[in-house]
Amino acid sequence: ILPNFSHIPQYYQALDCYLVASREEGGPKAVLEAQAAGVPLITTRVGLVADVVTDMEDGIVINIGDVDAMKSAILRFAEDLELTNKLIENGLKNAQKYAWEEIASAYYDQVYAPLLTT
Repeated sequence: ILPNFSHIPQYYQALDCYLVASREEGGPKAVLEAQAAGVPLITTRVGLVADVVTDMEDGIVINIGDVDAMKSAILRFAEDLELTNKLIENGLKNAQKYAWEEIASAYYDQVYAPLLTT
């Protein structure tokens, strides 16, 4: 158990990459957490990944169960620093789009404001 939730970014930043190898997920929220911490991301096409991660732009997305693709993606981070840095930079920008302030504003504009004007 973590003594304080504010330590979580330190644990993410200790990683060389974040790998989501799940076959089933609801979110996964951890992909956005990894991006927000500046950790390069490899994830399977699970849960809402298709809605929040763009393959080779802000993470590497692989098919569920494709162990060879997973291995290749991990090695790619080790071998291609330019790609790794691009995915980190874009991942940071992507995570910002899902900050509470952004989501709340979008909900207000798209859901509540139209109801208030009718």
